[in-house]
Amino acid sequence: MPAHIKAIHCLILEITVAAHLLGLGATAFQTFSGAQLPLHTQPWTLCNGNGSICVPATLPASVHTQLLASNVIPEPYWGSGDIDLRWVALEDWVFSTEFNVSDKHLQRILGARGALDNPLPAAVLEVSDVDTIAEYSLNGRVVGASDNMFRSFRFGVEQALQAGRNVLQIRLQSPILYADDQEEHSPYQVPPLGTAVDPVIHGQGNRQFIRKSQCHFGWDWGPCFATSGLFGNMTVRAISPYFESVSADVLPTDPSDLQGTWRVRVEALAQTFGSSLQDICELSVDFQNHGTYAGAHADFGSDGSVSVSFDVVNPSLWWPNGMGSQLTVGKFLTRLF
Repeated sequence: MPAHIKAIHCLILEITVAAHLLGLGATAFQTFSGAQLPLHTQPWTLCNGNGSICVPATLPASVHTQLLASNVIPEPYWGSGDIDLRWVALEDWVFSTEFNVSDKHLQRILGARGALDNPLPAAVLEVSDVDTIAEYSLNGRVVGASDNMFRSFRFGVEQALQAGRNVLQIRLQSPILYADDQEEHSPYQVPPLGTAVDPVIHGQGNRQFIRKSQCHFGWDWGPCFATSGLFGNMTVRAISPYFESVSADVLPTDPSDLQGTWRVRVEALAQTFGSSLQDICELSVDFQNHGTYAGAHADFGSDGSVSVSFDVVNPSLWWPNGMGSQLTVGKFLTRLF
């Protein structure tokens, strides 16, 4: 089995960590540029939950702007549009698009996983600024969900990809009904904003139960439309697992004795898209001190986390400029099996 090494170098005692991940050799989509296919630049379709309304859509898009562009609704800002069009925010809406993957490239994607007998994903769907309560389906298979318009998300999709035509659907739940349901089932009360309960603005309550723009539920300076939409980038990408964070703590067991014993603790968290790194990856720490070596290794947990700790006696210290020498004495490696 080929050896794949991911190296992370750390300057011990300066507590500076720089991570360099070399990946698992993901293969680029042959018809994509740079191993990715941007979906936000493609034509989309927008339909309501029961399919009785369907219109073309161009991203970035809110439901209201696309309905207005197809003359399904009148100008929302005219007259009492925020009240007359409240039905839009009470419906679920589905954005959908299509893309193609050649059979040859699909086999390359799946082969990149099989070459390592590896359960980790080889392709992901990356999304950002999705407003707000969304479920993602590729070829009828649910691949992920999101509930925060201020975050980006990644979902493994290689198991849902198919040769030829692929259909991606993003179902957006009514933000009003979602917020009302969250309030109804909340174990404690969450106070609303003051203007949210002012009947003069004709707003919607329970905005505090959903992670979306709060002004969408009405404000003293703006109407309540509580729209949904796709406002950021959306990409299908060939990818390998990567480290989200790596940290190193090096502390003396007795702060009054800097020449005594120091405890080295290294923690890492890998983004594995729901898969497990157990049995295929370990974190090894190699520490050189006065010509001798200390270190330890540990397997990754099922959640992608790993922690390694060991003691170093009478370490070679790193000194500020002019007060002593500076040594790079640590090397951290993760090995894939």
